[in-house]
Amino acid sequence: MSLIWRMFSLSWQGELNRYLASAYKNWVITKRNAFTLFELFFWPLVSLLSIGLLTRFLMMDESMVSFLIVGSIALTILQVAQLDVSYVLLCGPRASRTHSSLRCTVGI
Repeated sequence: MSLIWRMFSLSWQGELNRYLASAYKNWVITKRNAFTLFELFFWPLVSLLSIGLLTRFLMMDESMVSFLIVGSIALTILQVAQLDVSYVLLCGPRASRTHSSLRCTVGI
């Protein structure tokens, strides 16, 4: 049983290290550009505010409001993930290789 616990512990620590490394990489990339912070926080707030005002104006019931808010949060998470991937590809440490490989594939 000790071996199983040790393997689970190592797997858990490895996953935590990967998560923290990704978060640190995102922080390093994000702190260089104020526009990135603006885009990560402003548009999700505008989305939730506009959905809240729209549901009040149309006098929707609670189930429809919760459906719209859950959809808005899901799309916000998707947008932030897409921004994260694009900033890592374009501004990351291997950006010059990425740019040259994208240019090569487009040129073919």
